[in-house]
Amino acid sequence: MNSRFLLRSFAISIVLALTSLTGTAQAQTPGPTSASPEPDELRKMREQFALRALAAGRTLADQYANALASLEAQAIDSADYETAHAAQQRRQELADFYSNPELDPGLSIVLQPSDAKTIGAVTLDQTDNVLTNWRTAGSSALWDIFKITPGNYEVSITCSVADSAQAPAAAQTGGEIEFGEVTSLTGTETAKLTLALKSTGSWNTFETFPLGDIKLGRTSARFAVRASRLRGAGGLMHLKEIRLAPARPTADPPDPDAAKVVKAKLEEVRASHQSKLRELEQPVLDAHLAKLAALGVSLASRRDEEGMQAVAEEGKRAQKMLEKPDKIGHPPRTGLLAEGLEEVRDAAFVENPANTGERFLVKVRGETFFVRLMFVSCPLPAPDDTKAHDFHRQYFGITEADSLMIGRQARDFTAAYLKDKPLKLVTRWQKDGSGAVLATVVPAEIGDFAGILVDNGLAAVLEPPSKGSSQHRAEETPREILKQRERAAKARPVPPGAWSLAADLKPAP
Repeated sequence: MNSRFLLRSFAISIVLALTSLTGTAQAQTPGPTSASPEPDELRKMREQFALRALAAGRTLADQYANALASLEAQAIDSADYETAHAAQQRRQELADFYSNPELDPGLSIVLQPSDAKTIGAVTLDQTDNVLTNWRTAGSSALWDIFKITPGNYEVSITCSVADSAQAPAAAQTGGEIEFGEVTSLTGTETAKLTLALKSTGSWNTFETFPLGDIKLGRTSARFAVRASRLRGAGGLMHLKEIRLAPARPTADPPDPDAAKVVKAKLEEVRASHQSKLRELEQPVLDAHLAKLAALGVSLASRRDEEGMQAVAEEGKRAQKMLEKPDKIGHPPRTGLLAEGLEEVRDAAFVENPANTGERFLVKVRGETFFVRLMFVSCPLPAPDDTKAHDFHRQYFGITEADSLMIGRQARDFTAAYLKDKPLKLVTRWQKDGSGAVLATVVPAEIGDFAGILVDNGLAAVLEPPSKGSSQHRAEETPREILKQRERAAKARPVPPGAWSLAADLKPAP
Protein backbone atom coordinates (compact mmCIF):
# COMPACT_ATOMS: atom_id res chain seq x y z
CA MET A 1 0.00 0.00 0.00
CA ASN A 2 1.78 3.20 -1.15
CA SER A 3 1.98 6.53 0.69
CA ARG A 4 -0.48 8.33 -1.59
CA PHE A 5 -3.15 5.71 -0.97
CA LEU A 6 -2.62 6.02 2.77
CA LEU A 7 -2.87 9.79 2.51
CA ARG A 8 -6.16 9.61 0.62
CA SER A 9 -7.63 6.97 2.94
CA PHE A 10 -6.72 8.84 6.08
CA ALA A 11 -7.96 12.09 4.54
CA ILE A 12 -11.41 10.57 3.94
CA SER A 13 -11.74 9.46 7.57
CA ILE A 14 -10.62 12.78 9.01
CA VAL A 15 -12.85 14.79 6.67
CA LEU A 16 -15.87 12.75 7.79
CA ALA A 17 -14.97 13.31 11.44
CA LEU A 18 -14.36 17.03 11.01
CA THR A 19 -17.58 17.43 9.02
CA SER A 20 -19.50 15.93 11.93
CA LEU A 21 -17.75 18.19 14.42
CA THR A 22 -18.32 21.27 12.27
CA GLY A 23 -22.03 20.53 12.20
CA THR A 24 -22.02 20.19 16.00
CA ALA A 25 -20.18 23.47 16.43
CA GLN A 26 -22.46 25.34 14.03
CA ALA A 27 -25.55 24.05 15.81
CA GLN A 28 -24.50 25.68 19.06
CA THR A 29 -25.61 29.21 18.24
CA PRO A 30 -29.38 29.66 17.97
CA GLY A 31 -30.50 31.24 14.72
CA PRO A 32 -31.55 34.89 14.61
CA THR A 33 -35.19 33.85 14.40
CA SER A 34 -35.19 31.83 17.66
CA ALA A 35 -38.47 32.38 19.44
CA SER A 36 -37.09 32.28 22.98
CA PRO A 37 -33.70 32.11 24.75
CA GLU A 38 -32.29 28.68 25.48
CA PRO A 39 -32.56 27.38 29.06
CA ASP A 40 -29.24 27.65 30.92
CA GLU A 41 -29.12 23.95 31.78
CA LEU A 42 -29.59 22.91 28.16
CA ARG A 43 -26.99 25.42 26.99
CA LYS A 44 -24.41 24.17 29.49
CA MET A 45 -25.02 20.54 28.59
CA ARG A 46 -24.63 21.34 24.91
CA GLU A 47 -21.44 23.31 25.47
CA GLN A 48 -19.90 20.45 27.42
CA PHE A 49 -20.91 17.93 24.76
CA ALA A 50 -19.43 20.09 21.99
CA LEU A 51 -16.21 20.48 23.95
CA ARG A 52 -15.84 16.72 24.38
CA ALA A 53 -16.64 16.17 20.69
CA LEU A 54 -14.01 18.65 19.59
CA ALA A 55 -11.43 17.20 21.95
CA ALA A 56 -12.08 13.70 20.60
CA GLY A 57 -11.75 15.01 17.07
CA ARG A 58 -8.59 16.88 17.96
CA THR A 59 -6.98 13.67 19.18
CA LEU A 60 -7.68 12.07 15.82
CA ALA A 61 -6.57 15.21 14.02
CA ASP A 62 -3.29 15.33 15.96
CA GLN A 63 -2.56 11.72 15.00
CA TYR A 64 -3.37 12.55 11.38
CA ALA A 65 -1.17 15.67 11.46
CA ASN A 66 1.77 13.64 12.83
CA ALA A 67 1.30 11.06 10.06
CA LEU A 68 1.19 13.85 7.49
CA ALA A 69 4.40 15.38 8.83
CA SER A 70 6.14 12.00 8.55
CA LEU A 71 4.78 11.48 5.05
CA GLU A 72 5.89 14.97 4.02
CA ALA A 73 9.47 14.32 5.21
CA GLN A 74 9.61 10.97 3.39
CA ALA A 75 8.26 12.54 0.20
CA ILE A 76 10.91 15.30 0.31
CA ASP A 77 13.65 12.71 0.79
CA SER A 78 12.45 10.85 -2.31
CA ALA A 79 12.00 14.11 -4.30
CA ASP A 80 8.23 13.51 -4.53
CA TYR A 81 7.33 17.17 -4.07
CA GLU A 82 3.76 16.73 -5.27
CA THR A 83 2.97 14.39 -2.36
CA ALA A 84 4.91 16.59 0.06
CA HIS A 85 2.89 19.63 -0.98
CA ALA A 86 -0.39 17.73 -0.61
CA ALA A 87 0.55 16.61 2.91
CA GLN A 88 1.51 20.16 3.83
CA GLN A 89 -1.84 21.48 2.60
CA ARG A 90 -3.75 18.89 4.64
CA ARG A 91 -1.89 19.87 7.79
CA GLN A 92 -2.70 23.54 7.16
CA GLU A 93 -6.40 22.70 6.72
CA LEU A 94 -6.43 20.99 10.12
CA ALA A 95 -4.70 23.96 11.76
CA ASP A 96 -7.19 26.37 10.17
CA PHE A 97 -10.12 24.31 11.43
CA TYR A 98 -8.95 24.27 15.04
CA SER A 99 -8.05 27.98 14.96
CA ASN A 100 -11.54 29.01 13.82
CA PRO A 101 -12.61 31.74 16.27
CA GLU A 102 -16.28 30.99 15.63
CA LEU A 103 -15.88 27.67 17.43
CA ASP A 104 -14.62 29.23 20.66
CA PRO A 105 -17.82 30.69 22.21
CA GLY A 106 -19.68 27.40 22.25
CA LEU A 107 -16.72 25.21 23.19
CA SER A 108 -15.42 27.14 26.19
CA ILE A 109 -16.12 26.28 29.84
CA VAL A 110 -17.97 29.31 31.16
CA LEU A 111 -18.20 29.93 34.92
CA GLN A 112 -21.32 32.02 35.55
CA PRO A 113 -22.02 33.98 38.78
CA SER A 114 -25.43 32.31 39.21
CA ASP A 115 -23.75 28.88 39.38
CA ALA A 116 -21.15 29.81 42.00
CA LYS A 117 -20.96 28.91 45.67
CA THR A 118 -19.71 31.90 47.61
CA ILE A 119 -17.49 32.17 50.70
CA GLY A 120 -17.16 35.34 52.76
CA ALA A 121 -18.85 38.65 51.95
CA VAL A 122 -19.43 37.89 48.27
CA THR A 123 -23.08 38.23 47.15
CA LEU A 124 -24.94 37.59 43.89
CA ASP A 125 -26.68 40.50 42.20
CA GLN A 126 -29.46 38.53 40.50
CA THR A 127 -30.59 41.52 38.43
CA ASP A 128 -27.29 41.86 36.57
CA ASN A 129 -26.02 38.32 37.31
CA VAL A 130 -22.72 39.55 38.78
CA LEU A 131 -20.84 38.75 41.99
CA THR A 132 -20.31 41.84 44.16
CA ASN A 133 -19.19 42.87 47.69
CA TRP A 134 -15.67 41.47 47.48
CA ARG A 135 -14.67 43.52 50.50
CA THR A 136 -12.50 41.10 52.51
CA ALA A 137 -9.37 39.17 51.61
CA GLY A 138 -10.10 35.46 51.29
CA SER A 139 -13.62 35.96 49.89
CA SER A 140 -14.12 33.35 47.17
CA ALA A 141 -16.48 31.90 44.54
CA LEU A 142 -16.42 28.19 43.65
CA TRP A 143 -17.74 26.18 40.72
CA ASP A 144 -18.01 22.41 40.31
CA ILE A 145 -17.62 21.25 36.69
CA PHE A 146 -18.07 17.64 35.63
CA LYS A 147 -17.04 15.70 32.52
CA ILE A 148 -14.09 17.89 31.56
CA THR A 149 -11.86 16.87 28.70
CA PRO A 150 -8.26 17.03 29.93
CA GLY A 151 -6.07 19.46 28.09
CA ASN A 152 -4.71 23.01 28.03
CA TYR A 153 -7.06 25.96 28.45
CA GLU A 154 -6.76 29.73 28.14
CA VAL A 155 -8.41 31.47 31.10
CA SER A 156 -9.93 34.96 31.01
CA ILE A 157 -12.07 36.98 33.44
CA THR A 158 -14.74 39.58 32.66
CA CYS A 159 -15.26 42.08 35.47
CA SER A 160 -15.58 45.77 36.33
CA VAL A 161 -13.64 47.93 38.80
CA ALA A 162 -14.77 51.44 39.67
CA ASP A 163 -12.34 54.36 39.31
CA SER A 164 -11.09 55.45 42.74
CA ALA A 165 -8.20 57.69 41.71
CA GLN A 166 -9.65 60.67 43.60
CA ALA A 167 -10.81 58.65 46.63
CA PRO A 168 -8.82 58.43 49.89
CA ALA A 169 -6.47 55.51 50.31
CA ALA A 170 -8.86 53.64 52.61
CA ALA A 171 -11.61 53.71 49.95
CA GLN A 172 -9.50 52.48 47.03
CA THR A 173 -10.98 49.80 44.73
CA GLY A 174 -9.42 46.78 43.03
CA GLY A 175 -6.67 44.52 44.25
CA GLU A 176 -5.35 41.07 43.34
CA ILE A 177 -7.14 37.78 42.68
CA GLU A 178 -6.09 34.16 42.43
CA PHE A 179 -7.74 31.50 40.24
CA GLY A 180 -7.22 27.76 39.92
CA GLU A 181 -8.36 24.26 40.81
CA VAL A 182 -9.29 23.31 44.35
CA THR A 183 -8.39 19.79 45.44
CA SER A 184 -8.42 17.88 48.70
CA LEU A 185 -6.02 15.20 47.45
CA THR A 186 -2.79 15.19 49.44
CA GLY A 187 0.37 15.68 47.46
CA THR A 188 -1.51 17.08 44.47
CA GLU A 189 -0.35 20.44 43.20
CA THR A 190 -2.58 22.57 41.00
CA ALA A 191 -1.64 25.61 38.98
CA LYS A 192 -2.71 29.01 40.29
CA LEU A 193 -3.20 32.08 38.12
CA THR A 194 -2.99 35.59 39.57
CA LEU A 195 -4.03 39.00 38.30
CA ALA A 196 -3.79 42.57 39.59
CA LEU A 197 -7.09 44.25 38.73
CA LYS A 198 -7.09 47.69 37.14
CA SER A 199 -9.91 50.23 36.99
CA THR A 200 -12.36 49.80 34.11
CA GLY A 201 -13.85 53.28 34.70
CA SER A 202 -16.97 52.34 36.63
CA TRP A 203 -18.82 49.41 38.16
CA ASN A 204 -21.00 49.28 35.02
CA THR A 205 -18.09 49.10 32.56
CA PHE A 206 -16.95 45.51 32.09
CA GLU A 207 -13.70 44.43 30.46
CA THR A 208 -12.15 41.04 29.77
CA PHE A 209 -8.63 40.34 31.08
CA PRO A 210 -6.45 37.30 30.30
CA LEU A 211 -5.45 35.29 33.35
CA GLY A 212 -3.13 32.83 31.61
CA ASP A 213 -3.04 29.17 30.62
CA ILE A 214 -3.99 26.24 32.80
CA LYS A 215 -3.65 22.49 32.27
CA LEU A 216 -6.52 20.27 33.38
CA GLY A 217 -5.65 16.64 33.96
CA ARG A 218 -8.92 15.26 35.34
CA THR A 219 -12.43 14.79 33.98
CA SER A 220 -14.02 16.88 36.78
CA ALA A 221 -12.77 19.79 38.82
CA ARG A 222 -13.68 22.48 41.33
CA PHE A 223 -12.54 25.96 40.34
CA ALA A 224 -12.20 28.90 42.70
CA VAL A 225 -11.48 32.58 42.31
CA ARG A 226 -10.26 34.24 45.51
CA ALA A 227 -9.59 37.80 46.64
CA SER A 228 -5.95 37.57 47.70
CA ARG A 229 -5.40 41.29 48.40
CA LEU A 230 -7.58 44.44 48.46
CA ARG A 231 -6.28 47.96 47.89
CA GLY A 232 -8.92 49.46 50.20
CA ALA A 233 -12.50 49.19 51.40
CA GLY A 234 -13.99 50.45 48.12
CA GLY A 235 -14.51 46.91 46.78
CA LEU A 236 -12.49 44.47 44.70
CA MET A 237 -14.61 43.93 41.58
CA HIS A 238 -17.95 43.01 40.06
CA LEU A 239 -17.43 39.57 38.47
CA LYS A 240 -19.46 38.78 35.36
CA GLU A 241 -17.77 35.67 33.94
CA ILE A 242 -14.71 33.42 33.94
CA ARG A 243 -14.05 31.54 30.70
CA LEU A 244 -11.77 28.57 30.00
CA ALA A 245 -11.24 28.19 26.25
CA PRO A 246 -9.39 25.26 24.65
CA ALA A 247 -5.88 26.54 23.97
CA ARG A 248 -4.99 27.08 20.34
CA PRO A 249 -2.19 24.81 19.15
CA THR A 250 0.86 26.97 18.48
CA ALA A 251 2.89 26.21 15.42
CA ASP A 252 6.57 25.55 15.92
CA PRO A 253 8.73 28.42 14.64
CA PRO A 254 10.28 27.68 11.26
CA ASP A 255 13.72 26.17 11.41
CA PRO A 256 15.96 28.18 9.04
CA ASP A 257 18.54 25.40 8.93
CA ALA A 258 15.90 22.84 7.95
CA ALA A 259 14.66 25.18 5.22
CA LYS A 260 18.20 25.52 3.88
CA VAL A 261 18.62 21.74 3.82
CA VAL A 262 15.37 21.27 1.92
CA LYS A 263 16.27 24.05 -0.54
CA ALA A 264 19.72 22.58 -1.16
CA LYS A 265 18.20 19.14 -1.70
CA LEU A 266 15.68 20.58 -4.13
CA GLU A 267 18.40 22.39 -6.08
CA GLU A 268 20.44 19.18 -6.23
CA VAL A 269 17.48 17.20 -7.60
CA ARG A 270 16.69 19.97 -10.09
CA ALA A 271 20.28 20.17 -11.35
CA SER A 272 20.40 16.40 -11.79
CA HIS A 273 17.07 16.45 -13.60
CA GLN A 274 18.20 19.21 -15.99
CA SER A 275 21.45 17.38 -16.72
CA LYS A 276 19.56 14.23 -17.67
CA LEU A 277 17.18 16.26 -19.81
CA ARG A 278 20.09 17.78 -21.74
CA GLU A 279 21.56 14.33 -22.37
CA LEU A 280 18.21 13.12 -23.73
CA GLU A 281 17.39 16.27 -25.70
CA GLN A 282 20.73 16.84 -27.41
CA PRO A 283 20.28 14.08 -30.05
CA VAL A 284 16.71 15.24 -30.66
CA LEU A 285 17.89 18.84 -31.06
CA ASP A 286 20.66 17.85 -33.44
CA ALA A 287 18.18 15.97 -35.63
CA HIS A 288 15.74 18.88 -35.47
CA LEU A 289 18.44 21.40 -36.49
CA ALA A 290 19.51 19.16 -39.36
CA LYS A 291 15.93 19.06 -40.68
CA LEU A 292 15.66 22.83 -40.30
CA ALA A 293 18.90 23.27 -42.26
CA ALA A 294 17.58 21.11 -45.08
CA LEU A 295 14.29 22.98 -45.07
CA GLY A 296 16.18 26.29 -45.17
CA VAL A 297 18.10 25.20 -48.28
CA SER A 298 14.84 24.19 -49.97
CA LEU A 299 13.16 27.52 -49.10
CA ALA A 300 16.22 29.44 -50.29
CA SER A 301 16.04 27.72 -53.66
CA ARG A 302 12.42 28.96 -53.96
CA ARG A 303 13.39 32.40 -52.62
CA ASP A 304 10.79 32.14 -49.84
CA GLU A 305 12.18 34.80 -47.52
CA GLU A 306 9.35 34.53 -45.00
CA GLY A 307 9.83 30.79 -44.67
CA MET A 308 13.61 31.21 -44.32
CA GLN A 309 13.09 33.77 -41.53
CA ALA A 310 10.74 31.39 -39.67
CA VAL A 311 13.27 28.55 -39.98
CA ALA A 312 16.08 30.74 -38.65
CA GLU A 313 14.00 31.88 -35.66
CA GLU A 314 13.00 28.31 -34.87
CA GLY A 315 16.65 27.20 -34.88
CA LYS A 316 17.62 29.97 -32.46
CA ARG A 317 14.70 29.20 -30.18
CA ALA A 318 15.42 25.47 -30.05
CA GLN A 319 19.11 26.00 -29.28
CA LYS A 320 18.30 28.55 -26.56
CA MET A 321 15.74 26.26 -24.94
CA LEU A 322 18.35 23.52 -24.52
CA GLU A 323 21.05 25.88 -23.25
CA LYS A 324 18.81 27.62 -20.68
CA PRO A 325 15.70 25.52 -20.02
CA ASP A 326 14.66 27.69 -17.04
CA LYS A 327 15.37 31.00 -18.83
CA ILE A 328 13.47 30.57 -22.08
CA GLY A 329 12.72 33.82 -23.84
CA HIS A 330 9.14 32.72 -24.47
CA PRO A 331 6.52 31.10 -22.17
CA PRO A 332 6.20 27.29 -21.79
CA ARG A 333 5.20 25.41 -24.93
CA THR A 334 3.41 22.18 -25.70
CA GLY A 335 5.38 21.41 -28.83
CA LEU A 336 5.74 22.29 -32.50
CA LEU A 337 2.69 22.45 -34.74
CA ALA A 338 2.37 22.48 -38.49
CA GLU A 339 4.05 25.30 -40.42
CA GLY A 340 6.29 26.29 -37.52
CA LEU A 341 3.45 27.29 -35.18
CA GLU A 342 3.74 26.65 -31.44
CA GLU A 343 1.27 26.49 -28.56
CA VAL A 344 1.72 28.54 -25.39
CA ARG A 345 -0.56 27.56 -22.51
CA ASP A 346 -1.54 29.25 -19.23
CA ALA A 347 -1.49 32.79 -20.59
CA ALA A 348 -3.61 35.46 -18.92
CA PHE A 349 -5.08 38.76 -20.13
CA VAL A 350 -3.59 41.85 -18.45
CA GLU A 351 -5.45 45.16 -18.31
CA ASN A 352 -3.44 48.00 -19.85
CA PRO A 353 -4.35 51.49 -21.18
CA ALA A 354 -2.71 50.63 -24.52
CA ASN A 355 -4.97 47.60 -25.10
CA THR A 356 -7.32 47.60 -28.11
CA GLY A 357 -9.76 45.06 -29.48
CA GLU A 358 -7.13 42.92 -31.22
CA ARG A 359 -3.89 44.05 -29.52
CA PHE A 360 -3.48 43.52 -25.77
CA LEU A 361 -1.07 42.57 -23.00
CA VAL A 362 -0.75 38.96 -21.77
CA LYS A 363 1.23 37.36 -18.96
CA VAL A 364 2.73 33.89 -18.54
CA ARG A 365 4.87 32.93 -15.53
CA GLY A 366 5.73 36.54 -14.76
CA GLU A 367 6.63 37.48 -18.37
CA THR A 368 4.38 40.11 -20.01
CA PHE A 369 4.22 41.08 -23.67
CA PHE A 370 1.70 42.38 -26.20
CA VAL A 371 0.02 40.07 -28.70
CA ARG A 372 -1.91 40.99 -31.82
CA LEU A 373 -4.61 38.70 -33.17
CA MET A 374 -3.86 37.10 -36.52
CA PHE A 375 -6.28 37.37 -39.48
CA VAL A 376 -8.41 40.23 -38.05
CA SER A 377 -8.30 43.95 -37.31
CA CYS A 378 -10.53 45.99 -34.97
CA PRO A 379 -11.21 49.72 -35.26
CA LEU A 380 -9.09 51.75 -32.85
CA PRO A 381 -10.65 53.39 -29.77
CA ALA A 382 -8.70 56.65 -30.39
CA PRO A 383 -8.44 58.82 -33.53
CA ASP A 384 -4.62 58.57 -33.71
CA ASP A 385 -4.25 56.36 -36.79
CA THR A 386 -6.18 57.96 -39.67
CA LYS A 387 -5.13 55.24 -42.13
CA ALA A 388 -6.54 52.49 -39.89
CA HIS A 389 -9.83 54.34 -39.42
CA ASP A 390 -10.12 54.89 -43.19
CA PHE A 391 -9.67 51.12 -43.70
CA HIS A 392 -12.38 50.17 -41.20
CA ARG A 393 -14.72 52.94 -42.35
CA GLN A 394 -14.57 51.62 -45.90
CA TYR A 395 -14.62 47.96 -44.84
CA PHE A 396 -17.79 48.24 -42.75
CA GLY A 397 -19.38 51.16 -44.65
CA ILE A 398 -19.56 53.36 -41.52
CA THR A 399 -18.61 56.90 -40.56
CA GLU A 400 -15.43 57.90 -38.79
CA ALA A 401 -17.38 58.60 -35.57
CA ASP A 402 -18.93 55.14 -35.78
CA SER A 403 -15.46 53.63 -36.27
CA LEU A 404 -14.27 55.25 -33.04
CA MET A 405 -17.35 53.98 -31.20
CA ILE A 406 -16.89 50.41 -32.50
CA GLY A 407 -13.20 50.61 -31.51
CA ARG A 408 -14.13 51.41 -27.92
CA GLN A 409 -16.73 48.63 -27.92
CA ALA A 410 -14.16 46.14 -29.26
CA ARG A 411 -11.61 47.18 -26.60
CA ASP A 412 -14.14 46.84 -23.77
CA PHE A 413 -15.52 43.56 -25.17
CA THR A 414 -12.03 42.02 -25.32
CA ALA A 415 -11.21 43.09 -21.76
CA ALA A 416 -14.49 41.78 -20.34
CA TYR A 417 -14.37 38.52 -22.33
CA LEU A 418 -10.75 37.52 -21.71
CA LYS A 419 -10.30 38.71 -18.12
CA ASP A 420 -9.72 35.85 -15.64
CA LYS A 421 -9.89 33.18 -18.39
CA PRO A 422 -6.98 30.77 -19.03
CA LEU A 423 -5.73 31.46 -22.56
CA LYS A 424 -3.77 29.48 -25.13
CA LEU A 425 -1.63 31.25 -27.74
CA VAL A 426 -0.71 29.78 -31.13
CA THR A 427 2.17 31.70 -32.69
CA ARG A 428 5.33 31.66 -34.84
CA TRP A 429 6.81 34.37 -32.56
CA GLN A 430 6.82 36.85 -35.42
CA LYS A 431 6.19 40.47 -34.42
CA ASP A 432 4.40 43.38 -36.03
CA GLY A 433 5.82 46.89 -36.40
CA SER A 434 4.89 47.79 -32.80
CA GLY A 435 6.68 44.75 -31.35
CA ALA A 436 3.51 42.78 -30.57
CA VAL A 437 3.67 39.01 -31.11
CA LEU A 438 1.29 37.83 -33.85
CA ALA A 439 -0.84 35.03 -32.40
CA THR A 440 -4.13 33.21 -32.39
CA VAL A 441 -5.69 33.53 -28.92
CA VAL A 442 -7.88 30.66 -27.73
CA PRO A 443 -9.87 31.02 -24.47
CA ALA A 444 -10.37 27.67 -22.71
CA GLU A 445 -13.19 25.56 -24.20
CA ILE A 446 -14.36 28.41 -26.45
CA GLY A 447 -12.22 28.53 -29.59
CA ASP A 448 -10.51 31.22 -31.65
CA PHE A 449 -11.19 34.63 -30.07
CA ALA A 450 -10.76 36.35 -33.43
CA GLY A 451 -13.85 34.46 -34.61
CA ILE A 452 -15.80 35.70 -31.58
CA LEU A 453 -14.95 39.31 -32.48
CA VAL A 454 -16.08 38.64 -36.05
CA ASP A 455 -19.33 37.05 -34.83
CA ASN A 456 -20.07 40.28 -32.94
CA GLY A 457 -19.25 42.64 -35.79
CA LEU A 458 -16.24 44.10 -34.01
CA ALA A 459 -13.42 42.99 -36.32
CA ALA A 460 -12.62 42.97 -40.03
CA VAL A 461 -11.10 39.88 -41.67
CA LEU A 462 -7.70 40.73 -43.19
CA GLU A 463 -6.42 39.61 -46.56
CA PRO A 464 -3.62 36.98 -46.39
CA PRO A 465 -0.03 37.68 -47.49
CA SER A 466 0.94 37.42 -51.14
CA LYS A 467 -0.15 34.24 -52.85
CA GLY A 468 2.40 31.48 -53.21
CA SER A 469 4.13 32.06 -49.87
CA SER A 470 4.15 29.39 -47.19
CA GLN A 471 2.37 31.76 -44.80
CA HIS A 472 -0.42 32.32 -47.34
CA ARG A 473 -1.02 28.58 -47.60
CA ALA A 474 -1.07 28.22 -43.82
CA GLU A 475 -3.56 31.07 -43.34
CA GLU A 476 -5.91 30.38 -46.24
CA THR A 477 -8.15 27.92 -44.35
CA PRO A 478 -8.57 29.89 -41.08
CA ARG A 479 -9.27 33.06 -43.09
CA GLU A 480 -12.02 31.32 -45.07
CA ILE A 481 -13.60 30.09 -41.81
CA LEU A 482 -13.61 33.66 -40.49
CA LYS A 483 -15.21 34.95 -43.71
CA GLN A 484 -17.97 32.35 -43.35
CA ARG A 485 -18.63 33.55 -39.80
CA GLU A 486 -18.67 37.14 -41.03
CA ARG A 487 -21.26 36.34 -43.71
CA ALA A 488 -23.41 34.59 -41.09
CA ALA A 489 -23.20 37.64 -38.80
CA LYS A 490 -24.20 40.05 -41.57
CA ALA A 491 -27.15 37.83 -42.52
CA ARG A 492 -28.79 38.00 -39.08
CA PRO A 493 -32.15 39.81 -38.80
CA VAL A 494 -30.39 42.39 -36.62
CA PRO A 495 -26.71 42.47 -37.68
CA PRO A 496 -24.24 42.89 -34.78
CA GLY A 497 -21.67 45.58 -34.08
CA ALA A 498 -20.42 47.65 -37.00
CA TRP A 499 -22.71 45.85 -39.44
CA SER A 500 -25.75 47.38 -37.70
CA LEU A 501 -24.38 50.80 -38.70
CA ALA A 502 -23.36 49.85 -42.24
CA ALA A 503 -25.04 51.52 -45.17
CA ASP A 504 -24.42 48.53 -47.46
CA LEU A 505 -24.84 44.95 -46.23
CA LYS A 506 -23.57 43.15 -49.31
CA PRO A 507 -21.55 40.07 -48.35
CA ALA A 508 -17.82 40.68 -48.15
CA PRO A 509 -15.75 39.02 -50.88
